[in-house]
Amino acid sequence: MKGFLLDTHTLLWMQDNHPTLSSNSIKILTDANQSLYVSIASFWEITIKQSLGKLNLSYSLQELYEACVKSDIEILPILMSELNILKDLSFIHRDPFD
Repeated sequence: MKGFLLDTHTLLWMQDNHPTLSSNSIKILTDANQSLYVSIASFWEITIKQSLGKLNLSYSLQELYEACVKSDIEILPILMSELNILKDLSFIHRDPFD
């Protein structure tokens, strides 16, 4: 699989046309020949942050999901085989989504 895996911040910044995105990032994100991916874990992370009052968006999670589908951003699942690998990794920080 070739392309770019978007982290949660990049996904949100892209959706918001945020000025934090670098010109190189914008070039990649707007290139119709690039394959873009986002993990379903990003939607999970957004949901948790919203429920904790740490994130307010002007659009719903469903609208963000639909924007990904419309933009041909492939949403990747979390597979059991990946969780089996994850359980053996060192715990290096408190953010499970990083």
